[in-house]
Amino acid sequence: ANRGNDDVAGSLSKIDPTTGNVTTAFTDPAGKGLHGMAFDGTNIWATNTTQGHVYKINPADGSVLLDISIYSAKAVLFDGTNIWISQEQSTSIFKLDPADGSTLRTVSAGGKSYGLAFDGTHIWSSTNTTPGVVKKIDAIGSADPETITSSVGNGLRGIGFDGAYIWVASYNGNSVSKIDPADGTVI
Repeated sequence: ANRGNDDVAGSLSKIDPTTGNVTTAFTDPAGKGLHGMAFDGTNIWATNTTQGHVYKINPADGSVLLDISIYSAKAVLFDGTNIWISQEQSTSIFKLDPADGSTLRTVSAGGKSYGLAFDGTHIWSSTNTTPGVVKKIDAIGSADPETITSSVGNGLRGIGFDGAYIWVASYNGNSVSKIDPADGTVI
């Protein structure tokens, strides 16, 4: 993804892994601001943080299948069933139906959520706040999000799951922390 700038629209490119050549390009119709990207097994999902769009894109030809308006859409994640979207300038996380883009659930991230991860059961969110907060969200049910920790630094950005642990990056703390998803312990 290329976020773009004042003079150039953002774009997504499909690259042939054998040749390294761009085979298909999608130019953001809203202009600059592309940020997050995920694959749902069939389509590409991309967020435009600056203009507040979530796109469902046909990877074969780059056509926009859905254009959903979500203010400050940042991270995008596919959990095997649904699409999840966080917000850079607000505190909500949205669970979307990938078929039609309708909102199935909205939960509070506890701050500006910059990252999303999935551990097979829960969605994990990292916030760009002081202190940074990691939230654990029930992906299937409707239980309130659980605050796991606020002791992993400030300005949390990326978050991931390696099959055993949650990893979260602190931009301001210049660190990466490892969290046990079973009990939230920082290891």
